[in-house]
Amino acid sequence: MIDGNLADWGSITPLGKDLDDVRDNLPQIDWKSVWVAHDASNFYLAHRNDKNLTLNSGYLVFIDTDKTLSTGYRSTAPQFSIGAEFLIQNNNVFQYTGTGTDWSWNFVGSGTAATAGTDAELSFPRTTIGNPNEIRVIFYGDNPATYSRPEIDLLPDDARTGLYGYFRYGLN
Repeated sequence: MIDGNLADWGSITPLGKDLDDVRDNLPQIDWKSVWVAHDASNFYLAHRNDKNLTLNSGYLVFIDTDKTLSTGYRSTAPQFSIGAEFLIQNNNVFQYTGTGTDWSWNFVGSGTAATAGTDAELSFPRTTIGNPNEIRVIFYGDNPATYSRPEIDLLPDDARTGLYGYFRYGLN
């Protein structure tokens, strides 16, 4: 059930954890833990923020479904270590239509999202992202755009500097 309560994620190992690397007490995005799961029909995401959260346009999840850096959104310098074909923002899913570094996305579907305190979870049909057998994922906290705070919080932290700065998740 998508209700913002992460108790039902207890048996699932987090995809990644992050240190407290956004260091003040103002409202902002500071990823703590992220989880990914799936069943035959749906794809699920959950995350915990360091502070209470309200899902907004600053919580971005970039998904590479073809495992090819040369296709999809790569961001601007320094570039991501993936080429993202899809973007999740709030409970919406967008597909990339640009040429690599421009911000060009088309809406392709919505999911169900819920929050509770520091926790959020989301579900959407696997077919929304083409039902791939593996994805590469980067979690991006855009504090400058949403909270006028200077820190961008990436998970993994080396998403823009490391060759393997992403999480892999198999959907077999």
